[in-house]
Amino acid sequence: MEEYTIVSFMPNWAFITICIVFTLVLLFLILKIFFLKPAYFYYVEDTFYKITWKWRWKKSAVVELYCFCPKCDEKLVYDDTSCNDRFSLNKETKFICEKCHLSSSLSGGNISYSLNIIEREINRKVRLNIYEK
Repeated sequence: MEEYTIVSFMPNWAFITICIVFTLVLLFLILKIFFLKPAYFYYVEDTFYKITWKWRWKKSAVVELYCFCPKCDEKLVYDDTSCNDRFSLNKETKFICEKCHLSSSLSGGNISYSLNIIEREINRKVRLNIYEK
């Protein structure tokens, strides 16, 4: 005669097996949600428009996007004063290294516009899985 658990219609061995499977599934889900990150989380640096860009991920969003000099790795400053004239057709953001005086620019708008261009390019590379791992 088999012994039955609190659940009167289930034998002890079945109840224990279900508990073990449930515990393993729960542990796997906790690991996946809180500890295992998607591969693109390690994609945090790339070069666009002759500038080195670095960022980090928060969930699936690019955050703390900064640009650095490709020669000396100094953080670049920007100049988007050409965007202040609303009638100007030559809007651009210049990125300048104060250490080695390297300069690069993105046409079309101010710093916000430029950062959005880079963020869209990062997301495109992740979506197409063409980023360097």
